[in-house]
Amino acid sequence: MATSSGRKKKRKLGTVDLVFLYGFAFLFDLLGIVPLLGAMYIGVVRFVFWLKGMNNSLINTVFAATTGIETIPAISLLPACTIFVFTAHMIDIAQSGEMGDVVAEGVDAASKVAGGKLLSGPGSVDVPISGKKAA
Repeated sequence: MATSSGRKKKRKLGTVDLVFLYGFAFLFDLLGIVPLLGAMYIGVVRFVFWLKGMNNSLINTVFAATTGIETIPAISLLPACTIFVFTAHMIDIAQSGEMGDVVAEGVDAASKVAGGKLLSGPGSVDVPISGKKAA
């Protein structure tokens, strides 16, 4: 989402943050045979997100769901820690407005492959490629 001045919001999770968060999430998911170890990690990560200012109802919902997954013995083998970090990462990208750029680049690439037509056949849509009108 763009701010009122037209600039994009800065992402709250940097590259170093993501490397450590994903690395430890993978590690704790591999060590998932130890009961409640993943739930403790998810609690620590939730605290880190709170310190970074990522405190909204969507993050809280994902936190509750993944903590629930980690506390049920048979289901705790699912990679809930990694799911929590990945979902929070995607929320951070979406809130910064970068997701729109990714989608626009994907549409441009698909349009180039389709020869300027997003869909072929009846009802095809002309899509401008990088600001140029499709033929």
